[in-house]
Amino acid sequence: MSYNGDLANVRAHAGIRHGQGTYTYSDFYKYEGNWSNGVKDGKGKFTLADLSVYEGDFLDGEITGEGVRTYVNGNVYKGSFLNGERCGYGEFLDAKNGSTYKGSWMNNKREGKGKLTWGEGSDFVEGVFQNHKVQGMGIEVHTHCVYKGEFKEGKYDGKGKVRWSQVLSPPLRSYLILTHTWHGSPLRSPLRSPQAHFRAGSTGET
Repeated sequence: MSYNGDLANVRAHAGIRHGQGTYTYSDFYKYEGNWSNGVKDGKGKFTLADLSVYEGDFLDGEITGEGVRTYVNGNVYKGSFLNGERCGYGEFLDAKNGSTYKGSWMNNKREGKGKLTWGEGSDFVEGVFQNHKVQGMGIEVHTHCVYKGEFKEGKYDGKGKVRWSQVLSPPLRSYLILTHTWHGSPLRSPLRSPQAHFRAGSTGET
């Protein structure tokens, strides 16, 4: 362990880290930034044991406030933190599948109003999230189809309506609308094959 930086000059706190400084821990942790009476406080950069890097606010030694955490696998979270966890509004980019979530967080989980987007942003699900999953009324949008209705634990569950659209000859477009009571259908499953649901006896509108 080593420290390089400012120290307090006040006699009662002499020798305590205070001001700008860098502290290298023995287990890969490294903090570069502001100190107040021996604890991380203010703006700083913190390298954690998993080699992810956080840059932003610290309060009383904790990652609390606004900041950005970049992970080794390319994932990035930008937003609010409380005691080291994602809490409040934030945006999370999943580098593996390209999805982006913008909305409310609590205890590192998607919790509250938010929008989860896939790919280039044309496909998304929006609503209230509980424990990472959409719960209650929500909407899911894809290039040629939209679901609007009830969700339960991230699946279509309850009353909902799916609308498919197809371009015939611009600007003409045809629509197929299915109103149905769903029972735990996985996300995106009803949106791929409207014919299958009509053959199953669901009521539809055109």
